[in-house]
Amino acid sequence: MYRERVDSVFCPACAVFCSDASKKHLCHQTISKVVQKSEKVKEHEHSTHHRKAMEQAYNLKRAVEHLLTAISAQIDSSKAVNIERNCEVLKSIARAVLFCGRQCIALRGDVENLDTPENPGNFLVLLKLLTVHNTVLKSHLETPTCCVTYLSPQTQNELIEVMGKHIVLKGILKCCNLLLY
Repeated sequence: MYRERVDSVFCPACAVFCSDASKKHLCHQTISKVVQKSEKVKEHEHSTHHRKAMEQAYNLKRAVEHLLTAISAQIDSSKAVNIERNCEVLKSIARAVLFCGRQCIALRGDVENLDTPENPGNFLVLLKLLTVHNTVLKSHLETPTCCVTYLSPQTQNELIEVMGKHIVLKGILKCCNLLLY
């Protein structure tokens, strides 16, 4: 690399990675003649200490890139695990809402809290019962992630609405199929 300000040529890889100070001559000397520059650069380019420095620079670059890849892979992996966990929790909650709806059982109780001695409602008690066989749901109810529980009456109403639309759509499609055949 040429630095016009000081009229010198230097090798960044050798400046950083060359351990022998006497081999860094290209980094420290000012070269005034163009012919002399090109000869010294060629000579330096083919030297063993330059090749070792270039190899170390390349290895550092790969290590940093691999580290960044590893970090992004870990983040993606963690994100995928979190999404899978949330899907499992949401499926269990939707099953509980659907069960209560099919049995014509009221969802809500006197207090919407699992830790209350009062009546928390059929929905929450059913979820607590499901935790006996579902460890993912159990851990979610004990320590919800990011303040998202999916247990609120608003979430219950949204699930009922989505399931209702799905059932209506399924019924319409079934009727259309009967009319076509």
